[in-house]
Amino acid sequence: MTDLVLVTHFGVGEAIKQAAESIYGPCCRVTVFDLRPDDSCDRMRTRLIEHLRDSCATRPVLILTDLPGATPHNTACTAAQTACPAAPVVTGLNLPMLLRALNHADAPASELAEIAVTGGVRCVFAGDSHVGQ
Repeated sequence: MTDLVLVTHFGVGEAIKQAAESIYGPCCRVTVFDLRPDDSCDRMRTRLIEHLRDSCATRPVLILTDLPGATPHNTACTAAQTACPAAPVVTGLNLPMLLRALNHADAPASELAEIAVTGGVRCVFAGDSHVGQ
């Protein structure tokens, strides 16, 4: 079972996790690291590295971030390289991406990363263009 780590701007990760829990119930394999307004990047990175070292020692990890190139994403990439190089980092987090990852959490982390991306991207469209597809 792959653990999911959400690394996001303040409030985003927790809100998406709560939305997923309203659909599936408690998500014990989802950990949220939100960059709080009063938090420093160094402190967040240190906490994330400690968590990844502990988690990666016993099971695979997939990291999902909200915004490419932003501080949470960059922090996640650095922490992953330091503590858990096998942990994929996927950006563009949305609820369909997280739900898809939760549905397939038994997949290896690298495969789960692709599944999550597919789930997130397929749910992006304009208007009713999805009808009949």
